[in-house]
Amino acid sequence: MAGIYYNRRVIIRLPWLPDQAATRLRFGDSKLQIANSRHQIGDLKLRIVNLKLQIGNLKPQIGNLKLRFTDLKLQIGDSRL
Repeated sequence: MAGIYYNRRVIIRLPWLPDQAATRLRFGDSKLQIANSRHQIGDLKLRIVNLKLQIGNLKPQIGNLKLRFTDLKLQIGDSRL
């Protein structure tokens, strides 16, 4: 089930992610981990590894959820960004 998990509870659903990918976003120690995040769009395959996000002053509001993303590392194929 696609969604953001906090303490193993879904608090936000992400409808644009396929359920079969079992994508999970876990908060803990300012690190956001994406598990099973391999998606295929046409012939494009993306694999996200070691994604670290700094989230400051996160308040669980559905209307005004603000996240601060820093140090985003992606691996696409054999090249690293």
